[in-house]
This record gives sequence, C-alpha cells and structure tokens, in this order.
Amino acid sequence: MWIWLATQPQRDEAEARADLRETVDARRHGLVEAAADGVLRDEEVTRLFPPEKPAKGLVDVKRRGETTTVTAGLLGHGPPRAFIFVVEETVSGCYAFDVTPSAHGNARVSARELPDETCGAWSVQ
Repeated sequence: MWIWLATQPQRDEAEARADLRETVDARRHGLVEAAADGVLRDEEVTRLFPPEKPAKGLVDVKRRGETTTVTAGLLGHGPPRAFIFVVEETVSGCYAFDVTPSAHGNARVSARELPDETCGAWSVQ
C-alpha cells in the first residue's frame, strides 16, 4: 500500500503529461480544420488559443509566406487530489505549430516542443 502511495506523485505527473499531449493534439487538429479553407485567420487562432487557456496567456503568431507559426504555452492537468485542500498536478510546455494552409482542404500542421524559455520563464505551482 505504501508503495502505491509513494508513487502517486509520479502517476499524477504522468497523467498531467498525457493531458498536455492531448491538448497539443487537439490544438493541432483545430488548426488543420481552421486552415482547411486555405487561410488561417487571427480570429481562428484566438478561438483555438483563448487568452485564459495557454500557460501565462502567451500566444505568438508569425506569418512568413504561406506558413503561419503559432507559438503557445500550454498546460496539462492531472487528476485532482483532496487532502486538506484540493490539489492537482499541473505541467506546462511551450509548443510551436507550423501551419501551411491549402486551398484543396488538406492543410499541413506540425507541432514541436520548444524550450520553456521560448514562451517565457514560468513555474506552475
């Protein structure tokens, strides 16, 4: 029993990291859909990365030719645990999404993790 309790923090962090991966996949899929008409509009980026959702609210958009790069700090949450207070393991990550729209409906979006310093130094408590 105590081994299970002692390893709980690692399991909570693993769940938070899995949630972060799901968040990244959901944003990537949303960008594919948004760019399917051949254009990625600022309103679509704001809808996918609302100011209250990314870690520290950072979203940077750079446009170069056909490609748009959206850089955002994102969060992953583990299961809430109740002890004296309700706590939850939270992890953060900085990701760049490179979006190349296509008028033919097959936009290309790649996601890559960047060093946290790229999105600004933050710590999640």
